[in-house]
Amino acid sequence: MKGKTTRGHIIESADRMFYERGYEYTSFAEIADAMQKLSMHLLARSQGIATLAQAFRDERFIKHEVVQLYSWLSSQLARTTQVEGQ
Repeated sequence: MKGKTTRGHIIESADRMFYERGYEYTSFAEIADAMQKLSMHLLARSQGIATLAQAFRDERFIKHEVVQLYSWLSSQLARTTQVEGQ
């Protein structure tokens, strides 16, 4: 899959967010809160896919949803690391 997202990528994105926004504008608590919200949403979406996969066993649907999940996660990580006002 194109642009595979890993735990390292998420950590790298959090680091970029902290350094790009600056120490005085972004606290570790804000980063942790943003990453927790992203993680919980990711967990909910992935569990939904897993539930439907178990119920319907439709491989094409599962692959489509996983691609959509990767796309969504990549967009969220990109959005999270943007400098406000730019």
